[in-house]
Amino acid sequence: MSWELPLFASPFFFLGIFLASMVAFYVLFMVVWPLGKVGWQRTDYCWALAVLVGLVGSSIKIRQEIAKAYINGHAESAMGASYRHLRAAVLTLSAEGVCRPPAGDGPEADELRREHEAVCRFGRETIDRLPRQSATEGDLEPLAQRPAVTSPVLLDDYRAIDQALAEYKEARNRLAELESEQGYSLFDLFVLLLSPILVAVGAALRVVKITGEVEIEKAAQRRQEETRSRVTEEEPVTSG
Repeated sequence: MSWELPLFASPFFFLGIFLASMVAFYVLFMVVWPLGKVGWQRTDYCWALAVLVGLVGSSIKIRQEIAKAYINGHAESAMGASYRHLRAAVLTLSAEGVCRPPAGDGPEADELRREHEAVCRFGRETIDRLPRQSATEGDLEPLAQRPAVTSPVLLDDYRAIDQALAEYKEARNRLAELESEQGYSLFDLFVLLLSPILVAVGAALRVVKITGEVEIEKAAQRRQEETRSRVTEEEPVTSG
């Protein structure tokens, strides 16, 4: 496997394109097919389009760097914090307040004890299944199979889990979006490879345009001087 950088990764490659383009434009538009003042003005559209493509390429690189900075600086830590919050919420289902059967007699108390026992068992099984660092969608599926309860305390615990789960999913999705922004689509690669070439060609065209406009101005000044000299020569000489 070759570890050499490609030719277009060197600044001398684009310098060569700039010089070659400048020579080609000079020969084409000043020797073979000389442009007039209006013709040189029309070339502004060409080099302006090249600059626009260069700006698009720069925006792609800026987007990638910003996404990378967000991931390293905030997104990963935010997802980790939200996942720890989720695990802590699930852990409350197996805490002493849930696993200790509530006191009382009668059918309602018996039903509450059955709910607490079922939730306690569910909480212990679920917290053992959850990974310690981050969870996939499959790891989170058991949370949707929670025992049905009527206890206000247990319902509050469920709501806390739902809120923590929503925050974790949002943080995970945002991280996935940022990671995708770090990559390149085919369009991104095309623009990134083409934009510096077009900028070099556009800059060369701009330099030749300035040269052409200067030559046109010089020619106009020469014609004015020749006209004035002819008029001076044709004026009759008056004797005193």
